[in-house]
Amino acid sequence: MTGAPAIHGIIAYPITPFGRDGGVDTATLSALLEKLIGAGVHAIAPLGSTGEATYLTEDEFDSVVDTTVNTVGRRVPVIVGASDLTTANTIRRAR
Repeated sequence: MTGAPAIHGIIAYPITPFGRDGGVDTATLSALLEKLIGAGVHAIAPLGSTGEATYLTEDEFDSVVDTTVNTVGRRVPVIVGASDLTTANTIRRAR
C-alpha cells in the first residue's frame, strides 16, 4: 500500500475495558489510548491478542474500533484484530 506508514517500534495492544453495565466503556478506552500515545507507542492494535474480541457482539466490536480510530486520529497507525469464530464474521470485521 503506497503511502501507508511503516509499522515499527512499540505496538500497544490495549485491553477492552467494560463498565458496570457489562458494555464497552468507551470513555475509559479513550483515556487508555491517550496514555499509550502520550507514552510514545508507535502503533495501536485493539482486539489483537487480548482474547476478548471473539466474545464481543458486533456492536461492541464496532464500538471498540470506532472509539480507537476516532481517538487516535491518525497520530499513529491502528491495526485492528479481525479474528472471529466464523469465517463470515472475520471477513466482515476485516472489511
